[in-house]
This record gives sequence, C-alpha cells and structure tokens, in this order.
Amino acid sequence: MIKYFDCMDETNNPDEEIEPFSEITEANRQDDQESAECSIEWEKSDLNLLSAYQNASSKFWRHVSWSPDGTCFLAYSNNNNLCILNLPNDLYSTENPQLDVTIQCKESDLINDVQWFPSMNSNDPDSCCFLAVARKGQVHLWDAYSGTLRASYIPFNHVGESATVYSCRFSNDRKRIYAGSDRCILVFNLYRPGCESIRLPKVGVKSYLGGKYLALAVPTGPSSPLYAAGSHNGNVAVWSEHESPKNAVASLSTDAPGVSQLEFSPDGTLLAASCRISPRLLVWDLRNVRSPLFTLRRRAENHQPFQFHFYSNSVIITGSQTGAMFAYSLNSQYQEDQEHFDSSYLKPMAKFRVHEDSCPSLSLHPSLPLLLTVSGQRRVNTSRFYNSFKCSSDEETDSENESYPINLQLSEAFQLNADDTTSSWRSLPKSSKLYNLPSESCIKLWSIKQT
Repeated sequence: MIKYFDCMDETNNPDEEIEPFSEITEANRQDDQESAECSIEWEKSDLNLLSAYQNASSKFWRHVSWSPDGTCFLAYSNNNNLCILNLPNDLYSTENPQLDVTIQCKESDLINDVQWFPSMNSNDPDSCCFLAVARKGQVHLWDAYSGTLRASYIPFNHVGESATVYSCRFSNDRKRIYAGSDRCILVFNLYRPGCESIRLPKVGVKSYLGGKYLALAVPTGPSSPLYAAGSHNGNVAVWSEHESPKNAVASLSTDAPGVSQLEFSPDGTLLAASCRISPRLLVWDLRNVRSPLFTLRRRAENHQPFQFHFYSNSVIITGSQTGAMFAYSLNSQYQEDQEHFDSSYLKPMAKFRVHEDSCPSLSLHPSLPLLLTVSGQRRVNTSRFYNSFKCSSDEETDSENESYPINLQLSEAFQLNADDTTSSWRSLPKSSKLYNLPSESCIKLWSIKQT
C-alpha cells in the first residue's frame, strides 16, 4: 500500500523508498494494451448528446480526459479545481443521466498539465491516481479515490532555486516522472518523492531545444524507449532512454510560436504536435522526419491550447475555436486537391458541431463509443480598449457592435482556410472575432452512433 509522504515531515527517511504501486506488474501493462476498443466508422457516425454538466464557478473548462479503465474522467477549469466525475451507472437506462463531481482537488495556481497513471484500474485502489502540476508549484500525485495528496515532487534548478514545471508525464516503465521545465527535463523517481531529481541535459551542457519545455509525450507501447518534448520556440525533439540526451533521435520544427501538445500514435511510429495560435496540426512519421507526413487544420486564433486525440493509428480527432470537432483519417484518399494544397494536407472525413463556443479539449472512451467535450474560452473586454482609442463615430459604432455575441452558422463553423496565406485566414467567417461567440462553459457526454 502507498505511504502518504510529506517532504517536510522529519519522521520520513529520505533513503527509504515508498511502494505506491507494488501490485503493478508487466501483466497489468499487457492487460492495458489488450483492453477492448470499440470500432467506429466516423464517416457513418453521428453524435447524440447524453448529458451535460455545468458549474457556476467555472467560467471556462480547459481540459478533460477519461481514466485508462474508462470508469471516470478528470476535468479542470479556470478555477484551479481538479474534478473527477464518474460514468453514470444509469447511462443507457435513463434518458438524461446525471453527471456529478465525486472528487475535487484544489491546486494553488493555474493548472499547467495533468496525466492519469497509465495502468490505472478501479479494482486496484493503489493504481487510482494522477499527476498534476500548477504554475509556480510542485508536481503533485493525487489519490483519485479520496482526493488526498499522495506525494509531492519539488523541482529545483541548478542553483537551488524553485523551478517552474510546465508539463509532466509518467515514463514508459511507470517508475519515473518526466517534468518539463526551463531548458531542461527533470526526472523524478516515482517511489522517492521530494527534491531529488535528475536534470536532462546535465548542468553545463547546452539545451537541445532551448526555452520552456511546454509539452511532453511518452509512447504507450510496453517496449518503446522513446520520449519527446516540445518547447516554447516551436521546436520538437525525440530522444531514446538508451542514448545520451545530447543525441536526439529526431529534431523537428513546427514553425509556430509554442508547442502545446505532443502525442505518439498507439504503435509509436507517428508523432503529432499542435501549437498555440496555429491552425495546423502536424504529423510526422518517425521513420522519415524530413518533413511532416500530414498536415491537419482547425480554427485556432487565440493562445488557448486545443487538444487532439489519437483514436487509432490512422485517425485523429480534434476540437476547434468555432466549437466544431473534426475527425481526420491519416489516409491518402483524404488528401486535398493538389492544385490548391500542399501534398501533406488532409481534409476531414467527419465533422460535428459539439458546442456553440470554443471546444479546447475532448477525449474518447477507451472501450465504449462515448465522447467527452468541454467548452469555453477566456474573454477579453475589448470595449475599454476601443473607447480609449476611438477616433470617429464609425469606429465607436464598430466597437459597440463587436461587444455583442456573434453566432456561427453550421457551414461557417466547419469552414477552413484555402491555404496558409494571411489573406486566406482573414477571409474566414468572423475572423479574429471568435472570442465573441456565445459564452458557454460545460462538459458534454456524447454517444457515437452509426447512421
């Protein structure tokens, strides 16, 4: 059983290893890989709303993710609360099943990243936990059963100052924690909470990426030694645990301000990356990384990170700022017209309008045809800015009109750019005004039905 650990408690022996996951073995990991996965034909599917959850204290939701066993899901919003909601028992027996928060954990500041323990199983309470890291805070290991703090991992830089962690991931062997910080990755031993960590690269060695390590990714395959990181300057690097951090397996560039998410495909051969203020979602084949294998598109005009999800080795789903969800098949039959697009561009094979407001995060159930989506975005009051710089009555009228909510027709929400030029993006419906979409902050549970 796990021993609760407090690094400030002098009674704890720093040389003693805790055993939080003594029952997690290689057999558990193989069971994770062999879990049943529903087969969805996205071209012939439709979404049916089952339930919705709203919280008055949450102005906008930022993230949602199913637990690995699919019995519950984790979500957080702008109020810095980590909420766990169970899958309703009467999901298919009642018309409107109710979603209720069962566990709530409070972080001290804006939450940067979370991840479920990859081998989480509700039948094993020791494995029911998740990582969370807040701005200017420690890496916390939370208990998903009781909502209590199991362990804290404290990041320090090379001069002994408290460091900021922007992203966190469990290692492939479930024994370490990768924490992305400023110009380095801090590696903690999962069984030894506290201040002790290994810095990659070591002090005195120039950082391979530079800047802040905003996103991390680790393959789900049981034998893959790879891990990847994306930085604030838009670069991505892939390393092997068997090689020195000086020698990256692959070095990639997104040509965008900052990487917001990285994810390996289930078989570990593909790596996808998304960036802030960028409509492009890039997919590389790690066997040939000279250029992106595919480029996917969505509306994203603000700093909000938009989450994507690998459904299988050949399908990616993603949300957008227009509230639309797109499903892309990584197949050549969905390539765009070569006369207007680069050969790597793909067109969506399915699209759905899931929210009236921005949809920053979504998650697909690991074994059932169920989809979670969240909505909301940070609102900036532009009326004061316009009023302070108004020069004519026409400009005043324009600013007043912009303060009213705008609505997008279904066809407008699905419309994407014709190419990568600035004029093409500005010609999209309500370009640069998507922050005026009707305010909506909720979690929606959808069933995916074949039509």
